Amino acid sequence: MKTAAILRITAVILFLCGSAFPQGTTGTILGTVKDQSEAAIPGVAIAVTNQGTGLSRTTLTNEVGDYTVSLLPPGTWAKLIDWGYTSMYEGNQTVIDPYNIRASMRGRGTSDLRHRYVLSYVYELPFGRGRAFGGGLAGPLEKFISGWQLTGIMTLQGGFPLTVSLPFDNTNTGGINIPDRIRNPQLPSSGRTIDRWFDTGAFAVPAPFVQGNAGRNYMDGPGYQNFDLGLIKNVRIGENKLVQFRAELFNAFNHPNFAPPDTTLGVPTFGKISSAAVAREIQFGLKVQF
Repeated sequence: MKTAAILRITAVILFLCGSAFPQGTTGTILGTVKDQSEAAIPGVAIAVTNQGTGLSRTTLTNEVGDYTVSLLPPGTWAKLIDWGYTSMYEGNQTVIDPYNIRASMRGRGTSDLRHRYVLSYVYELPFGRGRAFGGGLAGPLEKFISGWQLTGIMTLQGGFPLTVSLPFDNTNTGGINIPDRIRNPQLPSSGRTIDRWFDTGAFAVPAPFVQGNAGRNYMDGPGYQNFDLGLIKNVRIGENKLVQFRAELFNAFNHPNFAPPDTTLGVPTFGKISSAAVAREIQFGLKVQF
């Protein structure tokens, strides 16, 4: 009989500046693995994966159950585990089993966003007087090629957790009702589609007046990838006047960012995604400073 292990993330992230890369930053995650009797578990394989970038690091726990995953690039590497108290404090007092809240409600927090990476930049194009290219030009041509900037914001993040529920009061208690989970419903990324985001056959309706064993927040919803780009042209007129033209693209590559799938067992849209965030938007602007 296998002992169920409780993975405890100590939530300690150390940011270290490397001497070879003075502007670079890396992080370290420290953790401990213990079983239900609080005994350390050595030799456990630990994998930390940034779902936004695909970067992965692996290690093993030592003889006292501790592990260290280092040299992680900037971003969010986190795990939130709760008993559902966040939603309860917000006014929803419903729990799966009021006689055993810990066992029935313990799981990933509803706001558990494990991985998030945001990169913003402003790059002044090297054209025009005093630049690498076209430095000897003058007149209207120099005015045209100089003063250009490229800006952008890249956002990559994983998905929020999902919980499957029943559309009827199977327990006759007036509270939340969940199904039985007969196998792992999480599909590999290559097997997910908008018509079947998870394995819909992995759930079954429990016997009447019996609460299911599925638990809460055990699947990942769709992640988020967005690239905003901007092209800016600055034209100086005299010493104290500036004309600025801006062309901005939001979701520049028109990447579909899907909403969560339907998680109500038995309805026609169960496991399907029916909406997404806004598509690419383009806007232009002209500003005069004086």
